[in-house]
Formats: sequence, structure tokens, C-alpha cells
Amino acid sequence: MTQKPTMFGLQYRLSQEAVPSFYPFLGKSRVVAVGLDDLQILLTEGDPYLTKLSSDFQDRIRSLEPGPCIFVYKDASVPSGLGELVLSGNRNQSSVRVQMKDNEKKLLYQLFVGESVTDAMDVVEEEKVTGEIDEKKDVEGKKDVEEKKED
Repeated sequence: MTQKPTMFGLQYRLSQEAVPSFYPFLGKSRVVAVGLDDLQILLTEGDPYLTKLSSDFQDRIRSLEPGPCIFVYKDASVPSGLGELVLSGNRNQSSVRVQMKDNEKKLLYQLFVGESVTDAMDVVEEEKVTGEIDEKKDVEGKKDVEEKKED
């Protein structure tokens, strides 16, 4: 029985649950180091374009062919092994994705970034829908709206 080739010749996705089993045996070619700023973007946006990420990350990820990969964030301030976050991911043609449920991403964001993710994700979703941040949520925008009501 022959298997049908898929886009980019890869027929699998690496789920987050499988990462602990595969990570020790996966070659370094599919493992990408991630900085804190890039981690924040990966956890708050669904499929961020490569151009939204740091140039260092772009250089590392562009060397990979599209397909499954593992993102590794290491916190230098935490003792060895305890500050390492290993995430299942996918490199697409022009974007990347963390293969996790949104609620799991929110929890990791809170743990590693230390702030509420709901506000950050609401702003990202609003920018996608409207193309810009709503004036009502902007402090200066509130003043403009109030002045217009008075006139």
C-alpha cells in the first residue's frame, strides 16, 4: 500500500502530548530556539506571519522546510532544566503555529510572561477584525468621543 504524499512531503503533525516522547530523539534540525518576545507572539496569535517575529527567529525558522517542528524557550534565570518550555509547532510557508489549544496557550502565557493573556489576545483579535485598535478602548479615544457628545 502506497501512501499519498502531502504538501511538503510530510504526513504528520506532532501533538503537544507527544513532545516529551519525541523531543530527546528528534534531530536538532527541527528544533528552534525561541526568545521571550517571540514566545509572547506565538502564544497570543494563532498563525503569526514570520515578519512579526524577531529577525533572529526568522533566520532560524527559514532554514527549516515547512512542516512540524519544536519550539524551545529557556529561561536563563531559572536553574538548569526547570526553566525550559518545549512546544509542538508547525512551520508553514509564511507563518508559524504552536500546536496547542487556546486555553493551554493562555495558561502558559500567564506562567512565563506573568500577566493576563485575555487583554493581550483581545487586542490581537480586535486588530484582526478592524485593522486597528478601537478608539473606545484607547484613553485618548475616550476623550474624543466625550467631546463629540458635548457638541
